[in-house]
Amino acid sequence: MDLFQNKKKMMNYAAIVVLILTVSYLIYYFFFNVYEVVAKTEPEFLYTDRNSTVKIEVVPVNALGSQILFRKVSCTFDIREGKELVEVLNINENEGMLLLGSKGKSGKVVIVIHSKFSLLPMYLEIEILPTKV
Repeated sequence: MDLFQNKKKMMNYAAIVVLILTVSYLIYYFFFNVYEVVAKTEPEFLYTDRNSTVKIEVVPVNALGSQILFRKVSCTFDIREGKELVEVLNINENEGMLLLGSKGKSGKVVIVIHSKFSLLPMYLEIEILPTKV
């Protein structure tokens, strides 16, 4: 009888260990694993005045669609069109951040963003609108 109870206790411990491993794997996969990389721009547009700036930030997104805490994405930024319309005020490719300022001309700027978590590069268009007086 004692052998049967020891075997039952061992099965219970094994079930608890398997349950803990499964739950911890699911937590890691859904909350901390990079599912997608998204580029956020703030504000969406630039204006032709010299004080107008736009901040582009590349953030990792988990499987639930929210930003991953305590994690940054390294990426490269390449301005393909409109280089003459903007100036780079600050760039930090290790943290995925780019700050652009307007040179006072209207037009369109196309930025290509490469990340190690994305299969294809992201294309980002920023309109530079004339200032309304």
